[in-house]
Amino acid sequence: MKTIEARTRRLTWALLAGTLAVLVVMGLSLLLSRFHALAQPAVEIAALTVEKTANTDVAEPGDTLIYTIRIQETGPEVTLWMTDTLPQEVTYVDGSLQLFGPGSAGSAGGVITWTASNFGFGNFAVVTFSVQIPSETTATQVENTAQVTGTGQLVMDSANTTILSGQLPTSQIRSPDNGTVITQKGLLAISGVAWDASAPRPFPGDPVLLPISNFDGGGAYNVKWTAAISAENYILEEADNPEFDNRKTYPSTSATQQFVGGQGVGTYYYRVKAYNAEARPSRWSNVESVVVTQPTWASSASSVPAIPSAPDMPARVSASGPVTVWVRIDAGTWQTATATANPGGWWDWTYEWLLPEEDNAQYAIHTQARDAVGSLSLIDTITVTLRNRNYMAYFPLIFKRWPPICYPPTLNAITDPEGDGAYAVLWSYPYPSTYPQPINYTLQEATNASFTTGVQSYSPGNTTSQAISGKAPGTYYYRVQGNNTYGPGEWSNVQSVTVVPPYYFDDFSNPNSGWPQVSKTVIPETASRYRLLYENGRYRIMIDAGGPPIWFHHPDALAPYRPPTDKYCVETSVKLERGKAPYQNWNYYPYWANGGLVFGATEDNKGIYAVCLTVGGGDTMGWFITSNPVYSYPRVGCAYQGENGGGPRGGEPAGVLSISEWHRIKVGVDGNRAAVYINGVYKGSWGMSGLSGTTRVGLIGGDYEVTPVDFRFDDFKVIPNAACTP
Repeated sequence: MKTIEARTRRLTWALLAGTLAVLVVMGLSLLLSRFHALAQPAVEIAALTVEKTANTDVAEPGDTLIYTIRIQETGPEVTLWMTDTLPQEVTYVDGSLQLFGPGSAGSAGGVITWTASNFGFGNFAVVTFSVQIPSETTATQVENTAQVTGTGQLVMDSANTTILSGQLPTSQIRSPDNGTVITQKGLLAISGVAWDASAPRPFPGDPVLLPISNFDGGGAYNVKWTAAISAENYILEEADNPEFDNRKTYPSTSATQQFVGGQGVGTYYYRVKAYNAEARPSRWSNVESVVVTQPTWASSASSVPAIPSAPDMPARVSASGPVTVWVRIDAGTWQTATATANPGGWWDWTYEWLLPEEDNAQYAIHTQARDAVGSLSLIDTITVTLRNRNYMAYFPLIFKRWPPICYPPTLNAITDPEGDGAYAVLWSYPYPSTYPQPINYTLQEATNASFTTGVQSYSPGNTTSQAISGKAPGTYYYRVQGNNTYGPGEWSNVQSVTVVPPYYFDDFSNPNSGWPQVSKTVIPETASRYRLLYENGRYRIMIDAGGPPIWFHHPDALAPYRPPTDKYCVETSVKLERGKAPYQNWNYYPYWANGGLVFGATEDNKGIYAVCLTVGGGDTMGWFITSNPVYSYPRVGCAYQGENGGGPRGGEPAGVLSISEWHRIKVGVDGNRAAVYINGVYKGSWGMSGLSGTTRVGLIGGDYEVTPVDFRFDDFKVIPNAACTP
């Protein structure tokens, strides 16, 4: 009896979807012959890039090299394989292999491997590992090549390192730090340390901070860095600005990562420093940042640890005699620095640079050393930025400021209470009329606290406020200056505001965001099952081929969020796939496959409202809006054709939508009415009894009895208490 009912429903739906009835009458054999006649999909051209780097271009026998391989695929999803066969000049350091991103990595027999399936659309992975150069090596060069394939092409990149004899001297700049912003005038003391082969390495290598992954915008993530040569432990610093004015220090660790939790909304900056067995520090690493848009659980961080002081070293003089140190600014002339023997066997050196007065000008500082036998070190380089053009000059007799430019205004704290990117920036100029007064103001906005990215200027005139609107989610920084006839004044303090979206959004990049993950057998005899899962930043609903007992099998996935009222806009992107694992042998689209957006479901999941895309008589797709008051999860969801106020209400026949593309479905619910938008086009509004009492939302996919179905979803969004816009 159930089989007859199912066939009746299938035939009714076939007529509604625009499929010729004769196709149904001709039976299964004709259906399968039609499948074999379908055209094969076009070959998709991949856009694969591979970049391999080493932590140094030059090394000595006994040194450890750290390799980093970055793999990115900007084209369609593919399966990729990487092999990296280590050259005989080095040996792999056990346990050093790390993977950041999708896929799996391994090492065996001197070969590093990595593989990932469904890798594409901008995905990237980073593989790092260490190798050691034997102390007895006689080699002069190490060339290490990574090869990646899987797209019909072979992409390779190499990292080359020159092996020195171990007799070269070294000179290292220790102050200022790399990336320092210099606001002073006059002489800047540049200092560092030099050493030759007669002294042990005094400082560990500099660690490299890796990009910080925080796909869900939560307040919990891992900060990771590369291992540094001769490092015993590491200190990680955190701040809310890239200058680290207000910093927090994490406990010392011998690991190369730190878990961070309990962070509030905002932007956080990190840098790391290594310490050797004598507690001597490396230089600071590069700076990486992460944006938190929603807080999570408590932090595991503790208070600032005490760094042990370096032990006293016995006096020792370099066996090879004095070391000569030079310093050069940009491409200028090399100048001799003042070098003084250190009790540890090294040479402390200093050089004074007469600073030019420039605003936002970047300079490179180089140093090089020569030992007593004439061997030259490699050139060590850092960069600094000068911001010292605007300054105050005082006449000692009359104590007047000249030129009388404006003092810094006071910028108020900024909030975005509605979370809609519309807010006011307010400030004051708290100085009496005897002080220089502004004629007008300039307000500056940026996406970082150093005002080097996303910079935009506003001209509010002589008012002390500026209305801002239309800002996308993110953190924005502001500062303001007064201007008068003598020029621009000093910048105010910096204030920031974080725009947090007032809606629910899931791009499925976090597999723990709360959607159901199910793998359930529905026909034990054929091991047919349905699956609901996250995969490569998307959500996937799959139904195996099974035969008549699972006609119109339609599992849904309800979101871990529900609108607070019966007025909301819910939307998602949906695509029907074909030829993807595990269905790679089914390179055709199934008839009567239905899948789309659930915009209402009862508490017991026995009533459902949905907009479903559907396949017609071949490679064509249409859509319809439906309600099913007798839904029995996971059976007969979109495909219900019964009475009692259910069944399709409206839509368009097969052929109006491209079957091979993504489609954006929006439904605006207001009580018992539902308005439909597809790909930004308004399609109509329908009255649907009982809708106002069903505010659960989600996704649905549905099958036909003899073919598997594979629906993909992305960018699910719900805006509460609002109507949809195209």
